[in-house]
Amino acid sequence: MAQEAGSTNRGEQTRTQILDAAEQLFSRNGFAATRLDDIAEAVGISRPTVIYYYADKAELFLAVQKRIDAQTKAAMVAVPKSDLPVEERITLLLDGWFNFMLSKPNLPAFLLRNFVDIHPVNPEADPAYGPVLVDMVAMIREGQREGTFDSIAPGHVITAIGNL
Repeated sequence: MAQEAGSTNRGEQTRTQILDAAEQLFSRNGFAATRLDDIAEAVGISRPTVIYYYADKAELFLAVQKRIDAQTKAAMVAVPKSDLPVEERITLLLDGWFNFMLSKPNLPAFLLRNFVDIHPVNPEADPAYGPVLVDMVAMIREGQREGTFDSIAPGHVITAIGNL
C-alpha cells in the first residue's frame, strides 16, 4: 500500500510539473506554437508520458485554464456587492488581482494570449475571461450607468490593466 501512495504522489507531482511547464509555454508561445514535445522536454519526460496524463494539447490547455481559474477564485478578495461605492469595490478587486498576478509571473501573458488568440480550445475568446474579469466588467458598467466612469468598452479597460 505504501508503494501505491508513493505512486499516486509521484503521479500528482508529474501532473503538476506538466501543468507548470504548459502554463509557462502557453504563456510565452501561445496555444498554436506550443508543442507537446516542448512541454515534455521542459518537464524532462517523454511525449507519451504527457499524453498519459492529458489526451491532447487541447485537454492540457483546458486543464491549465481551469487551474488558473481555481487559483484566481481562491486568491481574490471577496468584494462586497452592496454598500461600498463602485470605486472602492474596483480598488479592492484590483489590489487582490495585482497581488495575485505578482505571485504568478506567467499569468498576465497567459490571460492576454487567451484574450487575443483564437484557437480550437476557445474559438470565441471572451474579453471577460475569468471570474475576476467578469466582476470587473460588471463594476465598470455599473460605474458607467451611475456616471462615475466615462463610457468606454470594458474590454479595453481590462486590456489596458493587463498591460500594466
